[in-house]
Amino acid sequence: MKHGKILAAALAVAVAMNLSFAGAAQTGVPKGWTASFKTAAQAETGFDPAEKSEGHASVYLEGKDAAEGEFVALTQTVDARPWQGQMVEFSLTGKSLDGTAYAQMWIRGTDGGDVKAGAVRYKSVGVDWIRSRDWKKSKISMIIPKEVTHLELGAGIRGKGKIWIRDIQFRVIPALQQKEVEDRRPVTDLVPMAPLAASIVNLGMAE
Repeated sequence: MKHGKILAAALAVAVAMNLSFAGAAQTGVPKGWTASFKTAAQAETGFDPAEKSEGHASVYLEGKDAAEGEFVALTQTVDARPWQGQMVEFSLTGKSLDGTAYAQMWIRGTDGGDVKAGAVRYKSVGVDWIRSRDWKKSKISMIIPKEVTHLELGAGIRGKGKIWIRDIQFRVIPALQQKEVEDRRPVTDLVPMAPLAASIVNLGMAE
């Protein structure tokens, strides 16, 4: 009987430990995405099973020691030519820790020039803010100009804060559903363009 109680207690501890590890966040950049920060002290990103909702995976991005005005971001840059002249929509479901003040999502289009040097023609439609403490869907639209060759999808934080994102989608908007969109400057020139990829991948951030 005594051995049975010990075994049951050991089993309970093992189950508790497994549940604890299963719910623990795992650091790492999602496949196909690029992190704009350089060190773990500056920022961190990874997968957070504890924030999983409706069966959808959740990825977090946290600015920990980023300087004021400095962006930390997750981005994906692809060949824009398949969408030139079309209206596209980028959407995600996100939330922030304590209403992080400067969390944004964006679409940026460039002609491939150096963004920081200003040697680029660009259009960027954003911003939509990720400020809600509860899960909220956000979306932005952009007509891809014919001179744009590089298309970037991004989400980031200026300075310190933390956001979670999931349900990322990208689609072409049919002509009958299109409406006027305001041309805006890029949300930041501080986020370098990621290496150019052939196509958009891993929007579900499942790995």
